[in-house]
Amino acid sequence: MKKILDTQKAEERLEQLRDDLVETSRNVLHAGLGAAAEADESSRGLYARLVDRGRTFQNDRKERLDERLSGTRRRVRAVSQWVSATADQGLGRAGKVTTETLQRFGIPTYEDIRVLNSRVAELNKKVEALVSK
Repeated sequence: MKKILDTQKAEERLEQLRDDLVETSRNVLHAGLGAAAEADESSRGLYARLVDRGRTFQNDRKERLDERLSGTRRRVRAVSQWVSATADQGLGRAGKVTTETLQRFGIPTYEDIRVLNSRVAELNKKVEALVSK
């Protein structure tokens, strides 16, 4: 009888160990699934935060670059206008000096020739008018 009781106790103990092992295995499985779910959620959150930070970083850099470029554009325009004005003044002076030099030597200028052509055209009209009478 003692053997039967020992066998029953051993069987009960074995069944208890099996139940504990099944329960522990399930807990390990659930812990693993929970860890995977946590990692998935964390990575999604991390991904979203990284995308937001990347956009912010890009926009900040673009604004800074635009500010620097607009300042550079303004300076280039100012220098271009200054160069153009200086060149115009220089060409104006050179033209004036050239015209004065040509007049000193008695060489007619473009303006002199234009005025002379205009006067010749008027005289031609008068001559034609007199000839047709």
